[in-house]
Amino acid sequence: MDCRGTRYQGERGAVTTTREAPADLPAPVSLAGLPAGTRAVVRMVRGGQTVVSRLGAMGLVADAALEVLQNRDSGPVLILLRDTRIALGRGEAAKVLVELAS
Repeated sequence: MDCRGTRYQGERGAVTTTREAPADLPAPVSLAGLPAGTRAVVRMVRGGQTVVSRLGAMGLVADAALEVLQNRDSGPVLILLRDTRIALGRGEAAKVLVELAS
């Protein structure tokens, strides 16, 4: 199995990097779907160059640990990342794929 990943052009010009996870690891889930109090680790950010760059500048990069502070049915998702509270729109949060922290 090749662990380097594959880079391809997705819908509407979005650049996506995929990486096959070993079978014993859980599949990443969207940050937008996590309840408050959940701790997770960022695995991938999907989207175009602008979104990936913007979220990366805020610290949402691979292997960054975070905690969901607030996630109601509507409105922004509030997270704690490196001692900083960050409010993400639901669309942005949906593009962040995370793995639950143990």
